[in-house]
Amino acid sequence: MPNERTEREDPIIVDINDTSLAIGEEHEFDPKEDWQARACPPPRGRYALAIFVDDEKVEQGRKQGFKKEDPNGVYYRKQLVCKIQDPTGKWQDSITYYNASTGVPKGKTKCSAIGVLEFLRVKLQPRMNDLAIIRLLIKAIQKLEGPILIADCDWGGWDSNNTKRSDLGSTALIAETGKLANTMLNFPKKQDGSYQHIVHTKEGAEIVPKLKVIKWIGRPQDLKAPSAPQQQVNGAQKPIISAPKGTTKNIAVDVVEVAPIQEDLQIPSGGVEFGDDGEVVLDA
Repeated sequence: MPNERTEREDPIIVDINDTSLAIGEEHEFDPKEDWQARACPPPRGRYALAIFVDDEKVEQGRKQGFKKEDPNGVYYRKQLVCKIQDPTGKWQDSITYYNASTGVPKGKTKCSAIGVLEFLRVKLQPRMNDLAIIRLLIKAIQKLEGPILIADCDWGGWDSNNTKRSDLGSTALIAETGKLANTMLNFPKKQDGSYQHIVHTKEGAEIVPKLKVIKWIGRPQDLKAPSAPQQQVNGAQKPIISAPKGTTKNIAVDVVEVAPIQEDLQIPSGGVEFGDDGEVVLDA
């Protein structure tokens, strides 16, 4: 279950001898572990992700082919903070990021920001400008307080030194396997069946992958869950996900272990809208 959202706090100076200092639970550690080695990201798989935004600041960019003074040439991008919800606790609150943008790829009519809003069940106008879209996305996530979406995730390794195609770099080429670092399956496999996460380019640069959202699947209550209790709705069986009315917090879902990437799941429309006062209205 997602943690309650808390505001960031700056560190403070305390006296180590202060008897009022908080004492947390003890935790075990592996004495053989190399504490200076880069940590391994969660494995490739399908995860329940609680989504947050840190603030209301967005990145503004310029669309190709538009003049600087053209307001239609501006797009906006917001980084979403996605926390893994793992009932086993192993990867609980591990973070991956997703950049939701109002930029529309050529040949398409929907941007990634619209796609996320649809999965969150936010009712949209048939025509919206870029600024309205990104504002709606931020407000919806804030009002829903950590809505959960299911996503297929995989490893991705970036080589910032390879600027042949882009000044920012490109997907790393793994020297140990000769394959691109765009999936965990291309990394060297260890004897225990897991994958080695610290690799190198042919130039010797160290590459450590990050877990990335590859494809959004939908809300947990919209997915077919044979193990979930059922209720009769209009003559059809509908899975019930236990959650307090008026919120998508505290939805109990299982994390599926390393599932293959699957095809799009068709989700019916409806669900979340904004009332005249600007509040999010949830469809219970």
